[in-house]
Amino acid sequence: MNVMLQFVKQKVDERFHPDGYNIGINVNEAAGQSVFHVHMYLIPRYKGDVPNPKGGVRGVIPGRQSYNVSPLKNEASAIVKSEKTKVYTVGQKRTEHGNAYVLWDNETDRLLCRMYNEGKSISMLSDIFERTQGAIRSRFKKFGKIQ
Repeated sequence: MNVMLQFVKQKVDERFHPDGYNIGINVNEAAGQSVFHVHMYLIPRYKGDVPNPKGGVRGVIPGRQSYNVSPLKNEASAIVKSEKTKVYTVGQKRTEHGNAYVLWDNETDRLLCRMYNEGKSISMLSDIFERTQGAIRSRFKKFGKIQ
């Protein structure tokens, strides 16, 4: 897994140039595992993507989520409005869907379509590609796979 992690990290570095990473594995339901086979998360991080990243993955430990430190100066400020008039930052969206608003590329499109053709559900693809189900559906509509 470490060799695979280093390979994927190199590809992400080349394409997206993140400022850092969080790496994690969820083991058992109590830890958030919802797909019961081994997989690792490599989460690219950018300065300003969250107001206060201090503590990193320790944010899941009760009592460790909050530090008495002021937010970063360059806090993400992009505001997005949906049809439901919800207001949120791109950084907030990315806490739930790591690739939210990241541009799609041909390689990712091919992989997405291949996995869909192999029978993966939109819900599963949403988890794998760290996108909303709506983003996955939108991509398939673009390619004429669904209506």
